[in-house]
Amino acid sequence: MSGSNSNCTGQTCAGDASSRLPVLYLFAGGIAWLFAGIALSLAAAAKLQFPALLTVCEGLTYGRLVAAAGPAFTLGFALQTGFGLALWLLARTGQSRVAVPGIAFVVSLVLNASLTLGIGAILLLGPTGIPGLEIPRQAAPLILAAVGLLSLIGIATYASAEAGCGSPARAHLLAALVTIPVLYLTAQLGLLFLPIRGVSQSITAGWFQQGFLYLGLAPIALAALYYLVPLLTERPARSTALAPIAFWSWTIFAAWTGAVDWVGGPIPAWWLTVGIAANVLLVIPTTLFFINFQGACLFSRKVPVRFAAVSTISLFVWGGLNAIFSPRCAQSLVHFTEFNVGLHELFLFGFLAPALFTGIYAAVPKLAGREFPCRITPQVHWFFTAAGVALMVGSNLAGGYLQGRHLAVAGVPLVAVDHSLRPWLLIHAAGLACFGFAQVALVANSAWLLFECVKPLKDPVISLFATTPASTASGK
Repeated sequence: MSGSNSNCTGQTCAGDASSRLPVLYLFAGGIAWLFAGIALSLAAAAKLQFPALLTVCEGLTYGRLVAAAGPAFTLGFALQTGFGLALWLLARTGQSRVAVPGIAFVVSLVLNASLTLGIGAILLLGPTGIPGLEIPRQAAPLILAAVGLLSLIGIATYASAEAGCGSPARAHLLAALVTIPVLYLTAQLGLLFLPIRGVSQSITAGWFQQGFLYLGLAPIALAALYYLVPLLTERPARSTALAPIAFWSWTIFAAWTGAVDWVGGPIPAWWLTVGIAANVLLVIPTTLFFINFQGACLFSRKVPVRFAAVSTISLFVWGGLNAIFSPRCAQSLVHFTEFNVGLHELFLFGFLAPALFTGIYAAVPKLAGREFPCRITPQVHWFFTAAGVALMVGSNLAGGYLQGRHLAVAGVPLVAVDHSLRPWLLIHAAGLACFGFAQVALVANSAWLLFECVKPLKDPVISLFATTPASTASGK
């Protein structure tokens, strides 16, 4: 992998300097939206236990809180942090500068403003009812424009790389930058503005929801692992020959996985069968990723390596569970239960979020030119993040499986099923609170670094568009 283990060069430092302002702003915005998503999810969890809570406000009903938490996590945190990480990785792996960093910063401001309007519209007006596209269509075009422009800036940065800079990380980043705006544009046209009718609407919704996660966000996380694991562990990937096989098998199979959510519904049988087969075959790339990243060790003293280990292990476990419970016989037991929610959280909080945290801990010191001030706080962040993910995912998987077993017995009333699920929901809420506390540690350790790095905002606005920033960041 080119440039993974090399010392700082002039091109690398120049790339860090050009990406400094937009990337750090995207990281800061992503962390803020992560907090907002956690707060909304905790409020929704409290409503499950105490239905009379927050009944004075229509915007704080359970349905609207859950609908608002979804885009706060996926668009606000994962997508925004992913864009920042993609720009930094493209500049580093390509030994080049970020294209038009000033415009990237302005577009990032627009993205955060549009997300604020969109999630506010969910709470005030109600969601669309379409999974993954909960934001009302009044704010959706502005988000689409910002996402498209950031993708174009990333593609321009990819194209400006020096010759001979190919790597698995760059292939995953290019795939994500091309896929994300195409998926988002197609879904908005087909579901919000020119809605298709009949069963095709459900097919499009499932295709977009799974494609956005698996073909849009996941490749950015995998690119971060491909670049950072060898860099941090000072050991190359176990087998670079497996990387193309893993890339193409993931890309091909993940594109057909959306049908599983509609097992038992009015969907063509052939499409369901293809979707089930694709979910089962995803175990191939997840196993290859695990083999390539197994150098990441939980017992390492480096916090980014520990986050990478959590991400790698979670992806491997998710691939196995997804393959086992995708067939119709298994879905008949866990469909419409908390088990599928647990699988979703294992992917989002167990694989995606730790990979992005790995990128934050690796990139911020290099962009800021200094290390994090406290060495204990990152350890606290890692421990409570891992504990929170274990509690959330474990409670949903175990509680959902038992819920499915109870629902399969005709003589068990629904009230008894709900009562048996309540302890698992309490454990899930405790895990979510634990995960939220971990992010407090992240903010406490990085707030002053980010504050120092946004000081260029005090300079004239025109300086943001300079091709050669006045100051450069040190580090690799």
